[in-house]
Amino acid sequence: MFSFYTIVTIIAIVLLILALVIIGVSIRNNSLKDEFPDYQYICPDTWKLQDDQKTCVPSKQQLNNPDLNSVTRKSINHPGVTLTSDSNKIASIDLTTDSWSSLCEKTRWAKSNKIMWDGIANSNTCG
Repeated sequence: MFSFYTIVTIIAIVLLILALVIIGVSIRNNSLKDEFPDYQYICPDTWKLQDDQKTCVPSKQQLNNPDLNSVTRKSINHPGVTLTSDSNKIASIDLTTDSWSSLCEKTRWAKSNKIMWDGIANSNTCG
């Protein structure tokens, strides 16, 4: 019939398959419940929070500040956004306006304007 080694190998393979199925199911169930990422930065990447603790301004190098020639003015337009004097870049973002109250609003705005905002633009809760 079967040798000892064949029986042990079959049992080991069956146990391995069961273990992998259990691990896969538990990972899948946990990943559906968790929000990613579990943190949200107050300001977009490379931007600075002003002393008033409610306004974000871009860095002096204008990193992560889209040129309005590359995005539509309609997408950048938002009650909390102030443009520079030449209306070519964002001068500041006021985070206290009611329209920023939801994470999904910030996510849509950041993605449509190609602004990197860790915890906002890469969120999995808004689709």
